[in-house]
Amino acid sequence: MILTVDIGNTNVVAGGFAGEEPSFVDRLPSSREWDGTAWREALGELLRERGLTADKIAGSALCSVVPELTERLRSALREVTRRPVRTVDAGLDVGLVLAGYDRRALGNDRVVDAVSCMQSGAIYGAAAQIDGLTARVEELLGQPVTAVVTGGLSGLVCPYCRRAVFRDEHLLLRGLHLIYRGIRGSAAGQT
Repeated sequence: MILTVDIGNTNVVAGGFAGEEPSFVDRLPSSREWDGTAWREALGELLRERGLTADKIAGSALCSVVPELTERLRSALREVTRRPVRTVDAGLDVGLVLAGYDRRALGNDRVVDAVSCMQSGAIYGAAAQIDGLTARVEELLGQPVTAVVTGGLSGLVCPYCRRAVFRDEHLLLRGLHLIYRGIRGSAAGQT
């Protein structure tokens, strides 16, 4: 099992991969008050609820947009799984070409995630943004494109889009899983 963890401003989303699809996905609050012990306990309980022990975890991958939680969760993951943690950050080479872009300014979740998901604001507004941005990209490229919508709230927005969109609620976790598998043989990103 590969454990993937996405630290967001509201939730910490943990997904377990035994194959290509997540076997489970859980959400914990992004509690800045929790110390390392509280995170170890929360992650340990999450795994115990699924009958998972450290020997069943082959490794883990983590990304974060909350710097103050990154090290706490990385340490908790390392202790709970007894394995190194692959951490996605600006220094990790995942084969993403960003010509002319300052990687340090790129949010770590964007390295993994293909399309951002509006998780705030009016549902109609988010749907209109998806429709409008997709139309502009098509105009710029001169050809049709497939819009990919991801994130925990994407299911609320997609029904209000006027154009067909592809929804993948777990795209970020899948990306972490692929990154883990793709660099498994190297020491890059392990802490």
